[in-house]
Amino acid sequence: MSVVRFKIGIPLALCVCVSLAAPASAETTTLRIGYQRTIAILPLIVMKDEKLVEAEAAKAGIKLKAEYTEFASGAPMNDAIISGNLDIGSAGTGPFLTLWSKSRGIVDVKGLSCLFTGTYDLVTNKPAIKSLKDFGERDRIAVPAVGISIQAMILQMAAAKTFGVENWKKMDHLTVSLPQPDGLAALTSGGSQITGQLAGPPFQQFALRHKGITKVLSSNQVFAGGFTGTLTYARTKFVEANPKVIKIFMAAVKRAIQEIRTHKRKAAEIFIGSGKLDPALVEQVLGDPSVSYSVVPKNVLTLATFMHKTGRLKDLPSDWRDFFHKQMHDLPGS
Repeated sequence: MSVVRFKIGIPLALCVCVSLAAPASAETTTLRIGYQRTIAILPLIVMKDEKLVEAEAAKAGIKLKAEYTEFASGAPMNDAIISGNLDIGSAGTGPFLTLWSKSRGIVDVKGLSCLFTGTYDLVTNKPAIKSLKDFGERDRIAVPAVGISIQAMILQMAAAKTFGVENWKKMDHLTVSLPQPDGLAALTSGGSQITGQLAGPPFQQFALRHKGITKVLSSNQVFAGGFTGTLTYARTKFVEANPKVIKIFMAAVKRAIQEIRTHKRKAAEIFIGSGKLDPALVEQVLGDPSVSYSVVPKNVLTLATFMHKTGRLKDLPSDWRDFFHKQMHDLPGS
């Protein structure tokens, strides 16, 4: 009997030793990042072109490759995040907050690093329109997506401020979903029902270069002190399993933002790629005071509170940190 116990005990002991000695699961060696090609997501575009994730990984002595997938819209990107086929996504703050709310207790998607902190402007081709009160029933306002895009939500917040909180949807029936380039073309052609557009850079700057186009309002009128318009996000499970990779990613975002600030012409050329835009014109846009990039959250809680009040977020966050990963919690956000 003692011999049998001895023979069984050896492999059991070996199993215990191997288990104790085995290292923790290795972090990913390929970081999968999703983005849309807009100026509001420019830091990720610069990161891709300059291979900044790989550069920051090399500095840390880690082998890491970034793979970037360009999406035409946010919905398939969010599906990829939820299914685990994408590690880090990027979007407007409003759509992100909707994803955060719906994913709570399931895959727990939270924010990582903020990107664009500039302004969004409502412009018009009608001289008589000076405020929201001047839009009539025959007017139409172009936004990227009716009711759900950050531009649409800014319009709703402006309506609440102008007409009273209970009338936050007062302008919704005048809005039309159009990609920003199409909205700009319709506004400046003068041959359509589109008499207004709420857009972000570079389209608001391009619009104001046309004779007869004027600004009606700015997002600064509803977000005092600036506003985080876009950010990156990831599932909690992925972030917790890859702390070194996340640290490298966030360092790469900061480096990309610094590159944009100090080398605007180069950033403009990277953004254009093989497109037909004039690099000098995009460089001017990047130099506009309304175009800014920062990793620090600004007024995201203000938007979340509005979305809760209007029934689009189930739970009211008590702090902006509620929907950001802990890697962001030491920042002076709002």
